[in-house]
Amino acid sequence: MKIALVLLALLAVASPAIAQYHEHAFTKAGDLNAYCASSDPGDIKFCTGYIVAWMDEAQTPHLASDGLMHQGYFADGVTPEQIMRVFTKYIVEHPERENESAFVFLSFSLQQAKLFFVTTYARTAR
Repeated sequence: MKIALVLLALLAVASPAIAQYHEHAFTKAGDLNAYCASSDPGDIKFCTGYIVAWMDEAQTPHLASDGLMHQGYFADGVTPEQIMRVFTKYIVEHPERENESAFVFLSFSLQQAKLFFVTTYARTAR
């Protein structure tokens, strides 16, 4: 019984953090722009953290629906701060895409700026 109460208490404490993660896990481009364009240091940290996580994920090879492996890479010297500036510039120029996934729009804006590239290759057998 004590274990169940402890687990319940831990769940109650962790629930707000879990809910906050899920709230931001699928951020729209317009929502991310609000964080990136904010003057609030916490918002800027969220934006930078999202971009750093996106950079890591974008460089991870993954099997796409076309059956090929896709892997992103960045031009030399690209920084999260530069990506933030490019992203905010492109979202202002493309307000029709504000409801699109921030992940997808980051890829679009960086590819348009010639700072992010995607290579494809055949999946190798294990």
